[in-house]
Amino acid sequence: MQKCKSKFIRFISCLTLITAMIFASSVPSLAAGREDWGADYGPWEKMRITNNNTTLPKTIKKANTLYIDMFVQACKQGYCSCSDREPASYSSVKVHVILRNVDTKEVVGEDWVPETSAFSRTIKTTRPLRYNERIELFTDVCSAGSAPGPYRKAHIEYRYRFK
Repeated sequence: MQKCKSKFIRFISCLTLITAMIFASSVPSLAAGREDWGADYGPWEKMRITNNNTTLPKTIKKANTLYIDMFVQACKQGYCSCSDREPASYSSVKVHVILRNVDTKEVVGEDWVPETSAFSRTIKTTRPLRYNERIELFTDVCSAGSAPGPYRKAHIEYRYRFK
């Protein structure tokens, strides 16, 4: 009986150790790393938003005025192929974009971007950003007309650039 109990305890200990090793090795791959913005132009990034979203902090590596070029497309029939898209009868959307300092919450840029498939909107910071300043983009999808429901959806494509 003692021998069986000892083997069982050893088995549970090994299983616990293996499980801990698996979880410990997967955590770094799940954690989002720091994103630095310092090139003259950043890559186009895409996101799908329901209601609102705040991006992860972006660390500025070039002291200059920041521009965000942005396209907004409705997430509804006739525009996208998402399985949970809005009906085509819903009104157009507009997106409230706020650029703010992560640490001080200072708003450094703000604009409304209407739904479009052909033209983009550019949001410019109200002042040159400082080296190592951390900013985030807050986006809020709203109805351009009367609101049909609690939350609206949109596809947003954006990139940063410095001038």
